[in-house]
Amino acid sequence: MPVSERSLLIRLGLFLATLALLAICVWKGGSPGAANWGLYSALILAVALVLFYLRFEGSAVSSREISIVAVLAVVAAIARLIFAAIPNVQATTFVVIVSGFVFG
Repeated sequence: MPVSERSLLIRLGLFLATLALLAICVWKGGSPGAANWGLYSALILAVALVLFYLRFEGSAVSSREISIVAVLAVVAAIARLIFAAIPNVQATTFVVIVSGFVFG
């Protein structure tokens, strides 16, 4: 089986497993007012992380891309420390927005 078909089957399986887990959670949750939204969110987040991991492992990432992400993380962390004493200043958000604008 080619890699693309295998990848498609894995994604489809994870999607169906997620739907099944959510259906079980809703069914076992009882009344609509007693829904456990934290559990639903955790399940969706876990599946999203697994899908991201599978896609990341399947692609070739250069050391240049990893170093850019590392430098941006360091800049965001240092900016957060510098501006921590000033209320309502979020330098990390600024770094993320500018990075998204520059790198698309």
